[in-house]
Amino acid sequence: HLSWSLLLLREKIPTEAGRVLSSLFYWLLPNLELLNIKAEVVHQLSLSPGRIPLAILYGVSYTIVVLVAACYAFERKDFI
Repeated sequence: HLSWSLLLLREKIPTEAGRVLSSLFYWLLPNLELLNIKAEVVHQLSLSPGRIPLAILYGVSYTIVVLVAACYAFERKDFI
């Protein structure tokens, strides 16, 4: 839930390499805040109509990308 802090960190890092690395982590790590609806549930607030389908699409898409990357990595390994 702290992906926003990577953007803040990027602004505070003095070196270009650090800023690039922070941005890379921001884009590679999942933004779990999109899946967080506990504040709305606890306070009985209504969710926007597209929030749940968007969260499901995001979660499924990220899962597919990670599984494809893992399959590719293990396909190249030589198990005996």
